[in-house]
Amino acid sequence: MNAVVGGLGDNVATIQRLRTQAATLGCDLVITPELALTGYPPEDLLLKEGFIADTLAAVTTLIDEDAPPLLVGTIATESESVVLGSSRDSRSHTARPRIANALAALDASGLRAVATKRLLPNYDVFDEQRLVSVASGEPVLTAATTGGPQRGDVAMTSRPGLR
Repeated sequence: MNAVVGGLGDNVATIQRLRTQAATLGCDLVITPELALTGYPPEDLLLKEGFIADTLAAVTTLIDEDAPPLLVGTIATESESVVLGSSRDSRSHTARPRIANALAALDASGLRAVATKRLLPNYDVFDEQRLVSVASGEPVLTAATTGGPQRGDVAMTSRPGLR
């Protein structure tokens, strides 16, 4: 997949197209690259008014009961189910939500879990630590095919207390 940086609509369309192709091939699970929804690296687009909200809304458009479960690279905001540690973002006093580089697990029932990146690069051209926060606490996502007879039989579990 060749994601377009900042091209949420284009990236959603590409993910949906590839997921449809995967369904016709009988795939049990579709996994996208890191930050496939926003394009990599999103850099200062993460500071653009409305970009985070638009990205979170785009995740929900990928819920599809007729397609295989999806693990999509995206961003996530801090919440009860997404616990973040510190960041080097000097704008932490602003109204901008704290965010993480994340993997969202979606199936026919909706958003099942969110796993956040724990090791953020900060060398050469990589400066993720400037814009996103590192995950805190225990890993939250385990996904495995169950070997069941129906397409989409995938077990996705998250830390107790999470959706």
